[in-house]
Amino acid sequence: MAITGITKLRKTATQSIVTGAWRTVTWDVEDYDNLGAVNLGSSPSNIVIPSGITLMRPTLALNWANNSTSGRYVNLTDGSNTYLQDIRGALNESLASICSGWVAVTPGNTIHLEVNSGTQTLNLGGTFGMYPNLTLEWATGFSALHS
Repeated sequence: MAITGITKLRKTATQSIVTGAWRTVTWDVEDYDNLGAVNLGSSPSNIVIPSGITLMRPTLALNWANNSTSGRYVNLTDGSNTYLQDIRGALNESLASICSGWVAVTPGNTIHLEVNSGTQTLNLGGTFGMYPNLTLEWATGFSALHS
């Protein structure tokens, strides 16, 4: 396996997540993207899996407004496959660090981060002056993971 690139995205402002439906996170800043997976100017939510890439390892640092009545749900998905998922109950907790091992991906597929706040509208980001960020490590190799 050879790690060939990193994409790191983050938010710099809160995003209101309205109750009852999945909402796509829009990213404000691209810290790294040596393989050209994102174009925030034209598509601030979409990440295109780079050509030749067969593996991805996602790491998400996420924070919500403090609230003890609404669940929090997170999916990193291409619409057919879920690569990273987190479900948290209605606790007065706001910070989450979510990491996956290496997962097989298909070059050219578009992925995005979806969130859902359950029963109450919540702000994503801003708690303690912190905002969500997503790091994606890209690699080639281990074709057996594609089976």
